[in-house]
Amino acid sequence: QDAEGAAERERKQIELMARKNEERLREIARSSKKKGGDEKGKKAEELDAYKNTKTLPDNVLPNQVKVDMANQCVILPICGNPVPFHISTIKNVVLPDPDSAAYLRINFYTAGMAVGKDCPENTVKLVQKYAPYATFIREMTFRSLDSHSLTTAFRQISELRKRARMKELQDQEEANLVKQDKLVRTKNERVPRLADLTMRPVFAGRKTQGNLESHTNGLRFISTRGEIVDVMYANIKHAIFQPCESEIMVLVHFHLRNPIMVGKKKQQDIQFFTEVVDASQAVDAGRR
Repeated sequence: QDAEGAAERERKQIELMARKNEERLREIARSSKKKGGDEKGKKAEELDAYKNTKTLPDNVLPNQVKVDMANQCVILPICGNPVPFHISTIKNVVLPDPDSAAYLRINFYTAGMAVGKDCPENTVKLVQKYAPYATFIREMTFRSLDSHSLTTAFRQISELRKRARMKELQDQEEANLVKQDKLVRTKNERVPRLADLTMRPVFAGRKTQGNLESHTNGLRFISTRGEIVDVMYANIKHAIFQPCESEIMVLVHFHLRNPIMVGKKKQQDIQFFTEVVDASQAVDAGRR
């Protein structure tokens, strides 16, 4: 009897092992197919700021570090010739303490080194693409007796890198957003409005106050600084109302089906509230 039980257990273990192996093979096949599709759909985009030398800025001097904000390029002099470098290829820029002359060092993203978390996604793909056969410039240092020109170039490059980084982060936030319908504003009748509300989350770290209006297919919040947030009725999954019972504020909370942009961040929960008290003292404002 013990021998029969052992044989039965062994048979079941073999069947279980075969079933698990089949499931694992199917998972690997699905993940490989998905990964292949993602890689195929996201190829490295070549950087092409200028079509030819005729489209370079006209006011570039032979031995000048020129920053082209419009085309997101830094034009560097190499052997007296202006050579453009896209801002996404620049890792950082350093302005050492000057002595008898001023120095400007520009470091680039190259193969064989850690690119860091701030490296643009497209630049990472380009480095990986050209790493097997291309020669990379790791850094360039410029010296000038005129410290003002290099200081100006340093500030402009730093500002351009900051703008490019913010633009990439915003594009990443908006990449998976579901397109919302346009707000149809109510006309020829009185628009229901709640005045002097505070919205959370806030715009750019500042307290956001304004009015909430109800229109044909959605709500519109207009802040005192002119910022606008539209919430479509069809995009509201849950609406929660909290009365001011044993609370100092009354609020309405919306949990959305699909996130929307509030300022530069993606949000799926939005809240509007107002305090219901006779008077209060805020530490960051006057008495009200």
